[in-house]
Amino acid sequence: GIETLKAMELEKIKARVLVFASPTSRAYEKVRQALKLGAHDVIAKPIGENHEGSVDAAVDRVRDELLPRLRLIDSGAKLKAKIAQEAPVPAAVPSWQKRDILKMSPDALVIASSTGGPMALERFFEQIKRPLRVPVFIVQHMPPPFTKNLAERIAEITGFPAKEAEHNEVAVAGHIYVAPAEFHLKLNWINKKVQMEVYKSSRINYVIPSADPLFQSAADIFGPKLFAVVLTGMGEDGKRGSCAVKEKGGAVMIQDQASCVVWGMPGSVYEAGAYDKIAGIEECGQIVSNICCL
Repeated sequence: GIETLKAMELEKIKARVLVFASPTSRAYEKVRQALKLGAHDVIAKPIGENHEGSVDAAVDRVRDELLPRLRLIDSGAKLKAKIAQEAPVPAAVPSWQKRDILKMSPDALVIASSTGGPMALERFFEQIKRPLRVPVFIVQHMPPPFTKNLAERIAEITGFPAKEAEHNEVAVAGHIYVAPAEFHLKLNWINKKVQMEVYKSSRINYVIPSADPLFQSAADIFGPKLFAVVLTGMGEDGKRGSCAVKEKGGAVMIQDQASCVVWGMPGSVYEAGAYDKIAGIEECGQIVSNICCL
């Protein structure tokens, strides 16, 4: 697979590539390499002990993971990019007041990413050189155990504490929490502390974890002190959540089309008018460094 991607890059062959990988921590470096070479998404191979050796269970698992991605690819291919960066928002969408992000002093940061997200998150966090003063919560669509590996990679890049979120864990400022694969993540305000709820449920926007429960619950807690970032990804995950952030007075930044692998998620937020700033991936990281760090 890696050699195929290298050959495609050499021959300038453009195609959406889905990579199947063994669901082991050892495989993550190969997954990173594949994504760096242009693969769009990764699907975990079914392995015997996870499926009790049943071929039918393995087929069901592959179908459940593959079909939503094919639907998102198909819908993304049909959606033509007709919006120029910083073009006026269509009059039909809500006219939320735009916030000057650089004047913000957020109490929390939430991030959504999908297709192209792991590499985008690396470039994003490479811009953050000073300690974070707020908790950071990330939803990245990946199969297990790769969300754990992603958190470890972010910790390696930043030197900050980064890990998968745990059920009923209390969030700590300066720490980075990644929603675990196959679980939704939302926040609760309990005893004057932010507590994470990690739970199994049906897919939202074809995916689990979904950014919407995280964004919506964070908006309820932090209101105008919440800063949300929507990075590259297929589909519309994060759109409803971004609308909730704006309704509560918070701010939303989306990655620009030029630096996205797929502009589906940020594009859907743009079309909803639920954003305050559009920026390239490095600038997104620099802005977060300016307003969310000590």
